Amino acid sequence: MRINERCYPHPVLGHASDGEEDVSGSMFQASIDVGFDQTAVFFDAHMLVSNPTIQKLLSERKAEFVVHVECGQTFYRRAERSAEGSWRFVVSKDLVNGGVEVLPVICARERIESYQVEGAHADFGDASFAIEEGDFLAIGDPFEVDVDVTFDVLQKVSSIMQLQRGEQPDGHPMEVDFDGDRIIVRVSSTDFANFQLCENNVAMQEVAVCMLSLPVLIEAVQKVVATDDEGFGTLRWYKVLRAKIDDLGRVADAEPLEIAQLILESPLRRAFAMLAQQLENLE
Repeated sequence: MRINERCYPHPVLGHASDGEEDVSGSMFQASIDVGFDQTAVFFDAHMLVSNPTIQKLLSERKAEFVVHVECGQTFYRRAERSAEGSWRFVVSKDLVNGGVEVLPVICARERIESYQVEGAHADFGDASFAIEEGDFLAIGDPFEVDVDVTFDVLQKVSSIMQLQRGEQPDGHPMEVDFDGDRIIVRVSSTDFANFQLCENNVAMQEVAVCMLSLPVLIEAVQKVVATDDEGFGTLRWYKVLRAKIDDLGRVADAEPLEIAQLILESPLRRAFAMLAQQLENLE
């Protein structure tokens, strides 16, 4: 969504080149209030345009108000549209994290032949332009909002679980050691290197949770809920999990698979949401 250096073949209200406005004598005002709850980010958009040409296109439903929302960390990208200048839209916190770029614009809803906008700079002369669906007619100031909602299982579980590079050859199953204060997960050198490449990507982290942390945690929970602690009762990972399970109120009445997913806060839902968003972005 980096549009600072972008040039347009037609006059765009709100865009300037070399200090000269494409369109003068009118304005496009946009304000977007952002709020949060535990599961979602709320965007309240308020837009107003005074240009008669663009107002007419909006009234004829040939143009629309649009807010572009993009999160580089999760690859989320969507254009929220409305025929009205004020509306609310909601984005699940599963889909965004960190810096979220927001750009308010007015776009064409269909092809517009011989477009001429009132107040166009003299450099455009009497020229008219063919506008395609989605082309910008007006652009507001972009801004960024910080949505710090990362679950980050690597941080949350790091007190009891650690991934290490093992000595096993490529293709060998991962090995798990429960005999220390932290659970040690060992994978081959290649798998460890590939994991490090994904470590700073939120979408890939969610997949890694399901591939690594979830199965290991299931086995660890099984050991905790067993009637005999098998000698693990003095170890840190055992004490932490025992306390967490007790907080959940689940010991003998739930399967380890269910308990592990509750501890990791629905890892499958988050992973599928991230993968679906990436597939949608490829289309």
